[in-house]
Amino acid sequence: MVYTRTIFTNVKKEIDAVGALNFVSKRRVSTTVVYTMEEYGNPGKPVVTLIDMNTTKLECRCNFCAREGIPCRHMFFVMKHEHLKTIPHRLILKRWRKDAKAVED
Repeated sequence: MVYTRTIFTNVKKEIDAVGALNFVSKRRVSTTVVYTMEEYGNPGKPVVTLIDMNTTKLECRCNFCAREGIPCRHMFFVMKHEHLKTIPHRLILKRWRKDAKAVED
């Protein structure tokens, strides 16, 4: 409900790709939970995603979010595993929101 239609198409691809991830492990380090997963068809190439349970800050070592500006499939996998019902606000860039104001000339 927050993303523009165009961006939601890309976000939906990442959400759908969660089905192609295999859980490897989960470990807690203080308030951070470290998830390790593998992409289906790429065994032995783990992807690590971190979530701080106090702030719901997510960080993925694939750096997709930093490059593309939307959460990656690994982050959505962790959100699903942690039963988050909404995408943390810090992962939704203002420019991709439906309610972002257009810059007027």
